[in-house]
Amino acid sequence: MVVSDADEGIVTAFTDENRNHQLDFVHVSRTLDYNLWDDGVFSLDQRNEIVSEVIDEVFHLKNSVAKHRPDEGFAAIHGMITVTSEYLEGTSRSSQQRS
Repeated sequence: MVVSDADEGIVTAFTDENRNHQLDFVHVSRTLDYNLWDDGVFSLDQRNEIVSEVIDEVFHLKNSVAKHRPDEGFAAIHGMITVTSEYLEGTSRSSQQRS
């Protein structure tokens, strides 16, 4: 797993059938905000609300992993990943409906 910003050269250089790319925490919000701005659909306040919702959930997941990882609470971590994924999918659907 390679964690970085979304620079195309980095993603291309390090991603193949054996390696995946993931945005780091800082670039999740920056990339989401940029993409929402680039779409030109949402106002600044709407973009800030969407980004805030997503980042809150991402950090909630991060904190849950930090809490459960030392005790090898993998079932709890898996559950939080599922809940977070469902929440983010819901945020995406509601954002599409607002556009």
